[in-house]
Amino acid sequence: MEKKFFLEKDKERDSHVVDIGALAKWVRSLNRDPLIVESHYSHLIAPDTVIVLRTHPDVLKKRLREKGFDEKKILENAEAELVDVILLESMDVCDDVYEIDTTERTPEEVRDCILSIIEEGASDFKPGKIDWLSKVNLGEYLRR
Repeated sequence: MEKKFFLEKDKERDSHVVDIGALAKWVRSLNRDPLIVESHYSHLIAPDTVIVLRTHPDVLKKRLREKGFDEKKILENAEAELVDVILLESMDVCDDVYEIDTTERTPEEVRDCILSIIEEGASDFKPGKIDWLSKVNLGEYLRR
């Protein structure tokens, strides 16, 4: 069953505007515990726990180029990652937040990290350990 929760198309950003309220209502209607939601919007639908997957901005740019994203979208995503946008939004709406650096981890390793958080509340992944800003020359980074 396919559901669509789009309000409109954002032509400038070549993306859809999501109806967060309708999405949250639908997710709550699933009435499953545990329920894992994987999305750029999952932290906005009143979750009990948020796990933010992080990737070094340079690696993220490379991956997005390989997927065929346009440069404007690539820069927008890399800048958001650089300054922790999703992590900070998550911490504003949820008390139980974790972050995993996926930069050099395989999908299987990331899965294992997620399972350790779900099963044990692995404190190794509490926010604050990933700091991309300290690892890049910001002036040089923004000129690329």
